[in-house]
Amino acid sequence: MRTKLTVIGAVIMLAACGGGGGDNGNSSTTPSATAAGQYTGTVNNRQAVVTVLDNGRFYTQYSVAGSSTSLGGVVAGTVSSNGGTIQSGSGFDYNLEGAGVQSVSISGTYAAKQSLNATVGYSNG
Repeated sequence: MRTKLTVIGAVIMLAACGGGGGDNGNSSTTPSATAAGQYTGTVNNRQAVVTVLDNGRFYTQYSVAGSSTSLGGVVAGTVSSNGGTIQSGSGFDYNLEGAGVQSVSISGTYAAKQSLNATVGYSNG
């Protein structure tokens, strides 16, 4: 079975400023084009929050269907993302509604720090 997960970005950005010397006006830092960021949205009438880290680890928290205040489960794993495409994603769905732990695969597309549209496939169909 494949489940379509569509989330719209609600990005939390952290900024830090340290003391010390300047950079002489030269900034060599470029923003990441990976899917790293935090996204919120829905999947199958469930509220979902997806956090993708810079190292490819991701964590998804989803609600019970029709109840945004009750935790239905968590999906955690790793993805590879580049140029708007998520590939080679895999992990586990830790369902708290009686389905137990299931292996999943993830693929999809994203706009960095704006939106994420992924399909989650369950190995048991």
